[in-house]
Amino acid sequence: MPPMKTKQAHPEFVVVTKWGPEHPLLLSFVSQLLEHGVFFEQGPGQGLLSQLPDDLTSCRAIVLDTPSFAEAIADAGARKRLDAFARAGGFVQLLDDPTKQHSAEVGFARQLFDQLNFAIVCDILAHTRASRFGADALRSQLDRPDREILDDLAANEIRAVEKMNRWHEMTQHHWKALKALIEVGGRSDLRDLFIAAVRKNSKEIPPALNHDMLGGYFAIVWLHEQTGDHGPLEKARTRLDEVLSRRPRQMGLLTSAGFEDDPLGLADSSAATKEQRYSHYYGNYYTTNPRTILCNEGLHFYGSAYGAFARATGEHKYYDEALRHVEHIHRYHQRPDGLIAHGSREGQSNNIVWSRGLLHALIGLLYLLEEMDRKDPAFARMLEMIRAAGLGLIKHQDERTGLWRNVIDHPDARLEASGTAGFCYVFARCIREGWLDRATFAPMVRKAWQGVKLMYWRGGLGGNCRGSGLAYDLTYYLGRPQGWANTSPSPWALMALLEVQRL
Repeated sequence: MPPMKTKQAHPEFVVVTKWGPEHPLLLSFVSQLLEHGVFFEQGPGQGLLSQLPDDLTSCRAIVLDTPSFAEAIADAGARKRLDAFARAGGFVQLLDDPTKQHSAEVGFARQLFDQLNFAIVCDILAHTRASRFGADALRSQLDRPDREILDDLAANEIRAVEKMNRWHEMTQHHWKALKALIEVGGRSDLRDLFIAAVRKNSKEIPPALNHDMLGGYFAIVWLHEQTGDHGPLEKARTRLDEVLSRRPRQMGLLTSAGFEDDPLGLADSSAATKEQRYSHYYGNYYTTNPRTILCNEGLHFYGSAYGAFARATGEHKYYDEALRHVEHIHRYHQRPDGLIAHGSREGQSNNIVWSRGLLHALIGLLYLLEEMDRKDPAFARMLEMIRAAGLGLIKHQDERTGLWRNVIDHPDARLEASGTAGFCYVFARCIREGWLDRATFAPMVRKAWQGVKLMYWRGGLGGNCRGSGLAYDLTYYLGRPQGWANTSPSPWALMALLEVQRL
């Protein structure tokens, strides 16, 4: 990576790396800086340097990864500059990889890096006078052209769709984004790619061990409508019926995972099932207790799949199943202030509004609305749920950044990007459809897009909360690690930008 040659927009921080900006440790570190209002200029590496600069007079903190530090110490001139900087009260921080596994695929390492780097950045800010969300730095980040961000995000989605070959949560996110690029972004050239991707994934449709594995079923209906392909439709329908007949229920509602007649997940023997069995059962909060938790994620994935198949087949049982989730969330999760708590157990809400948990409910409602007759009485009820949640969100949007917090109504929670990107998309889309009042919600949406831009870095978003289960303890949500990601937040950011451009 070549050294930066242009003047830095925010020179109080210098980050020097030999590992490069794609290393997960550096991605996580920059995420923590973005979340704390420390931004980097646009350009090669977006403000990360490959060697110690000659002039350190404007710096307050210098952060080096271990190979960069070793290089600086071995060079007499660099060592002298670094020593003088430290003697004058400058703050020097070393980034060391505690796992020694330099792979973005190590999920545990990502969370370890997040927690480590959060502590480091808090320490740096406490020991320096570096500014947070400074006006010049804010302007630099917000001046980045939307077209440049759109091109980056579109390239991300195309790459993700091209290599995807299994059913999971991201199938839905990436395919929804690609569909939006085609239908809203005018990218008709991507239609053949989308068709090929759905056909490839549909060669084998394994048992839906949890609701995430129904992500993308809407695209099977799309494929049928575009090409007449009937085979994938019937295979997916068999899996949907299998879930209806075999999944445990609580209060009449499908739970998140598992089969009642096979509580340990041992009966199915397909290669795909064996490979994914334990992560899909035990990594998704399923236990052999039938009184398991009910989270908003269910509406996100059940609603999309059953809504699409209800419309495609005319089978009312699918529509009824989706509406059961809507009614449960409305009755047990939506609070008097309109905000929607993350989940419940046996009708007892946890009453905690986790940012992305609220998004799961809202985006599930939106995806179901897309499949419904506008004259259906449930359509207006669902839209009112979104409107009420939006009024609740307006009260808690951060005035300075446009972001929302990881626990929406808790002032000590961290600013969070994935929920903000999703809210921006949902409400911008509803405004465009004429479903929500533009004067009420457009200012919120535009401010939210500014928040997304503040967290944007190299095709992903900083300040992204890692996945969460459901808890009745607020400290669980407040303590969730946050870092950079280009998985779930990037499709929502892309769809948000496409909609914001049409406001």
